[in-house]
Amino acid sequence: FDIEEKKELSFLKSFVVDLSKKKLKIKKLDLNNLHKHISKKDINSFRLSIFNKANSQKWFAKKYYKIFKKYLDIIVGNELAMQSQVNLSIQMPRDKHSVLPMHADSFNGESPFEVVAWLPLVDSYLDKSMFIVPKKYNKKYVSMMAKFSKMGKGGMSKLKKKLKNNIKYISINYNQGLIFSPNYLHGNNENLQRETRWSFNTRFKSLLSPYTSDQHTLGKFYVPITMRQATIEGLTVNLPKDFDN
Repeated sequence: FDIEEKKELSFLKSFVVDLSKKKLKIKKLDLNNLHKHISKKDINSFRLSIFNKANSQKWFAKKYYKIFKKYLDIIVGNELAMQSQVNLSIQMPRDKHSVLPMHADSFNGESPFEVVAWLPLVDSYLDKSMFIVPKKYNKKYVSMMAKFSKMGKGGMSKLKKKLKNNIKYISINYNQGLIFSPNYLHGNNENLQRETRWSFNTRFKSLLSPYTSDQHTLGKFYVPITMRQATIEGLTVNLPKDFDN
């Protein structure tokens, strides 16, 4: 979708650019050209420093949510829990260490009721972007996973090769956002383009939909961000004990 909250988006990007320039000790920075200023061996520590600084700002999650709110209300609902941190991905050209293997989040204990809110800070396309397996192919290939997981069958990498013609790269520009279900197989490949990809992502789910693992519960993995008065009343009601009418 095209982002309407352009002021919020611009603020987030300017914050990242200013912080990056300070870290790199340079006066100008085009995020697409980050790889001209830092080596591959230093990129993860650099990424973590930006990630930690961003998530330490009290306003950060609020602005991020505001960008996606209109569509989250439609797709998920208006009582929401949000992942406690917003993730940052930086994928420089030819950096094999930044490859995220094909996966589906719900296979690893995360709630199948969540969605991912994905925000590029630069135009992203082909292998500078992420890929996803469309719904019409996903069920078929998920059903084949057990076969490929057997000893000597090649695992997920072999399955990915089999479906290579059915994966879809997301072409998305800065000023656009993406909401997708992480129940579908997705990931990224080595970035063979000449530009660096920057993107944020985090997860949202309906506050009262099931939490499916001890590691991904409210208060650990998720925090409540919108709660209606009826829900507050229901969660805090004091019921009488041993009341004899």
